[in-house]
Amino acid sequence: DDEWGTVLLEEVLGDIPDPHSLMREARRMAKSRLLISQRLGEGRDLSRLRQIIAKHSPLCAGKTFSLSDSGEAVLLVIPIDDSPSALEEFGRRGDLLPVRVVLKIGVPAQPEAFWGDIHYAEGFRRALIAAGHECTIQHLPEWEERDEDFDVVVHLKGLSRYRAKPCHTNIMWMINHPELHRDEELAGYDGLMVASCCYAEELSRRLERPVVSAPQAVDPERYSKALPEEPKAGDLDIVFIGNNHQREAGQMRPTIANLLQVWQQKGRPWKVGIWGKFWEGRVPREWIQGESASAEEAARLYRSAKIVLNDHHPDMKSHGFINERTFVIGACGGFQISDHVRGIEDEPIVFYEMARELGEQIEFYLSHPEARKDKADELQRKVLRERTFTHSAALLKDLLGKVRETSQHRPPAPMVSIIATTSNQRETLPRALQSAAEQTLDDWEMLLINNGGEDVSDIVRQAGDARIRYVENAPASKGRALNVGLRLARGRYIAYMEGADCYAPSHLETLVKVLNETPASGLVYTDYEEETQGNGEGRQVVSLLGQSPVTCPGLPAMACLHYRSMLEEVGMYEEALPVFAEWDMFQRLALAAHPRHIPWPSAPRSVKGGSAQTEITAYDTPAQIEALEAFLERACVRSEAFESISPPGQILAPFGWLEALDSLHKETGYLRDLADEQWQALERIRSSLPYRVYNRLRSFIGKSAPRKAR
Repeated sequence: DDEWGTVLLEEVLGDIPDPHSLMREARRMAKSRLLISQRLGEGRDLSRLRQIIAKHSPLCAGKTFSLSDSGEAVLLVIPIDDSPSALEEFGRRGDLLPVRVVLKIGVPAQPEAFWGDIHYAEGFRRALIAAGHECTIQHLPEWEERDEDFDVVVHLKGLSRYRAKPCHTNIMWMINHPELHRDEELAGYDGLMVASCCYAEELSRRLERPVVSAPQAVDPERYSKALPEEPKAGDLDIVFIGNNHQREAGQMRPTIANLLQVWQQKGRPWKVGIWGKFWEGRVPREWIQGESASAEEAARLYRSAKIVLNDHHPDMKSHGFINERTFVIGACGGFQISDHVRGIEDEPIVFYEMARELGEQIEFYLSHPEARKDKADELQRKVLRERTFTHSAALLKDLLGKVRETSQHRPPAPMVSIIATTSNQRETLPRALQSAAEQTLDDWEMLLINNGGEDVSDIVRQAGDARIRYVENAPASKGRALNVGLRLARGRYIAYMEGADCYAPSHLETLVKVLNETPASGLVYTDYEEETQGNGEGRQVVSLLGQSPVTCPGLPAMACLHYRSMLEEVGMYEEALPVFAEWDMFQRLALAAHPRHIPWPSAPRSVKGGSAQTEITAYDTPAQIEALEAFLERACVRSEAFESISPPGQILAPFGWLEALDSLHKETGYLRDLADEQWQALERIRSSLPYRVYNRLRSFIGKSAPRKAR
């Protein structure tokens, strides 16, 4: 399709390395449809292709598609919809768009003792952030605090019960103690992640909820790196880290009981070290090395020990829950012998069932260090490949794709979505955020897009407003940054702001009120106050009375409000343009609506001197210059259609367009045919003229200016 463009992606069936990135890039490149060519060899099953596409491509969710076989090539045509309603559907599937996640753990806010749940949640949080999502952790006392602005709650199930709220998509990650979970409690969640393959299958049969197997995981950055040298296992043969949780029954953990039995039977041949509480009087005193070991100390011990013993709680064993310690030892590169638990046969781990087997395995592996190393290396490779929190984050994404299509637990959409962009505006951003917080209409969300500037996450945290959603974006055109915000927006109305802008307290309320009174207008805008910086002009009110957004080059986006649904008609921002994307968008919005002017300056705007010229420096490559040429050519063609609604003498051009043309003239000679004497005379003296005088003269001369200049 020459007008919109298509993208052809060729992948070998069954060898899609990163379908998430593949589909995201495909959607960015294609406007109307996507063609995927799958080359199939003999004996390939077409149903397998259908499964792959259905699983990895939410672009075709809810749509029908067909596969046609022509020889060895199969062509799949998937429609791509740029409308906000389609983007909202993609967001509900949890695949292409980031979500806001809160992890709830049953731990005191500031525990004095070591809690493994905290480190576990921190590792998961980092993986979710790395995957592009927002994520925070709430401890037990914080569970009932404001969390309405989060999309997803993940409860890392411990001993405390969480009552799911209807404004969220609620997920439980069941990592241990399956005996504590009743079906009536599980039914309150939209989906379950279960750290046992066999128990996940059992729950899938019992519950009408999506359930996925999600093994316990580790943070590789925490355990796989070399650490300082103390403490080490030294000359110890066997190491165990853990408390004696069966002390109240007058017993001890089965693995240690089995170890003690074979150690005594074989004449006490091995040196054993235990770190943990409640072992006094249960094991030989020389075994006890300390009451605890931090995560860092445990990593050093696991890495340096000859053999690490591992065991599981009886309920975890019977239901197939492999504990976190299994994978922590593996991530550290340690060699372990574990008791048997359902599912451990699928892991490269040495396990035993009887005390006699444990003794035989200890003797064999102490005398065969090469075999120990081979097993340890094999497990470490698998853990770092398949048992990290990155893998868990991907499983959560897949689960959200299953539960969000029918879930009733969705946060209510705000009335207004503020699309805010910032880039190196630390000085003015706090005032901008404060002006949003002081709005008399408080039913809003803000999508704050940092477009490649210095980090301002600390400013967002200091603002302390959960309605603000901060998104880091790689340096890109203004249009692309704005589109990032629009794709995340949930409000009925769209407002805009930059890091240097500021709203009057009733700005949003006024815009919404007028648009509701005149819904046919589609777009409303106020006057604004311009605060210049660096040129001494101070503050002045800019009245837009009688000026159409189509023909007024100075209409700032922060003065406007429009229906989000209008984007279905006019499309998204032009991402190929380094500048002028807002001007182009508001031309399209104004032509599709009947803009309503509100004669009241409700939005102060900071304008740095020379900003237009600074923007022009973005055109520093031949490709960008070519894009601007095409843009201006299109604008000139449009001007013919706008003549009937343009005030006499109004020039159809955005701010900075003359500087852009100057740049093009230097690079390409684009203006050689614009030799109008009046135009050149004005250009020679414009630097000495006040802006308003120059603008009036420019408009007057524009009546007779060449078509391209107009």
